[in-house]
Amino acid sequence: MKSRQGRLHPFYFFFILEGGLGLLAFPLAWFYGFSPIDLLEWRMESLAFGFFIAVALFVFFFSVRMIHLRVIQQTFDKLQRSLMSIFQGWNIFQLAMISLAAGMGEELFFRGFLQPLLIQQTSSISLLGGEWIFIDLLGNIFRSEGELYGLLFTSLIFGLMHPLTPLYMIFAVLGGFVFGWSFLFFENLLVPISAHFLYDFVALYVLRRSF
Repeated sequence: MKSRQGRLHPFYFFFILEGGLGLLAFPLAWFYGFSPIDLLEWRMESLAFGFFIAVALFVFFFSVRMIHLRVIQQTFDKLQRSLMSIFQGWNIFQLAMISLAAGMGEELFFRGFLQPLLIQQTSSISLLGGEWIFIDLLGNIFRSEGELYGLLFTSLIFGLMHPLTPLYMIFAVLGGFVFGWSFLFFENLLVPISAHFLYDFVALYVLRRSF
C-alpha cells in the first residue's frame, strides 16, 4: 500500500480522496434535507446516454488537442507531464478503479449535492423574466432560473477545482457544464457518473500509452 519511501502510493491516495469526496456528499446533503441516492436510478439507457456523452467529450477535447495554438499545446503538454508523474506504471485495473472513483465521487458531490443545493438556494431568483432565450433554445430544460444558476455556479466551482492551467480550468468548466446539463436533462445521476468514468478512463488510457 505504501511506496518504498514509506509514502502512500498515489493510487490509494487519489482513490481515498475521490471516494471521500463522494462520501462527504451524503452528510452534507442530509443536512439540507435531501439525499444523492434519491437522484440515482439504475437504468441501462442511462448508461448508454453516459457512453455517448463521454464519446462526444472525448472527440471534442482531442479535436481541440489538434489545434496548433501555443496556449493549447502548452496546456496539453503540461497536462501530459502532470499525468505522467502520477500515473506512469499504473496498470489498466488501477486506471479503471481511479476513473470509477473520480466519476462516482465527483459526481455525487458536485451534481448529487452541490448543484441541487445551489438550485434550491437560487430558486427564488428571477432576473431574466418569464420569457427568456435559454428556455426557447434548449427546449424547456430549465424549469426555473435557479436551475440555470445552479448549473453555471457548480460548473464554475468544478473548473476551479482543476487548476492545472487557466485554459484547462475552462475545459473543466465546460466538462462540468455537460455533466450538470446531462443530470438536469435525464434526471438521473447515473448519466453523468457513467459519462465521467468513461471519459476519464479512456483519456487516461490513451495518455498512458503515449508515456
